[in-house]
Amino acid sequence: MDTEGNRIEAHAAGMLQSPLDARWYWYGETKKEHAGQSATQGINCYSAPSIAGPWTFEGRVLGQDDVVVPGEHGRWVMQRPKVLFNNRTRRFVLWFHLDQPKRSGKYKFRRVGTA
Repeated sequence: MDTEGNRIEAHAAGMLQSPLDARWYWYGETKKEHAGQSATQGINCYSAPSIAGPWTFEGRVLGQDDVVVPGEHGRWVMQRPKVLFNNRTRRFVLWFHLDQPKRSGKYKFRRVGTA
């Protein structure tokens, strides 16, 4: 549970300790369904002063409407998000498996997304 008493929605997650503020950050997929759609709704972020928590929901960092692929359109599947800190640029980089819902039991789009 997060600090508001809600279930943590951060599946297939990646964690890192920020070199900027020493807090721990937990990025993961939210799997909540909406109107019967099972594609990933987005990628959420939680933070905590230690890896043991307590975890505070920081918000959705990437949602369905944030994904832009020329010539393609979603519903999108965003899986296994990971975040790194680039020391040279002093920026955080998110990467993840980007796909569309399975057809015939298999993923067909198979891309890497970055933000």
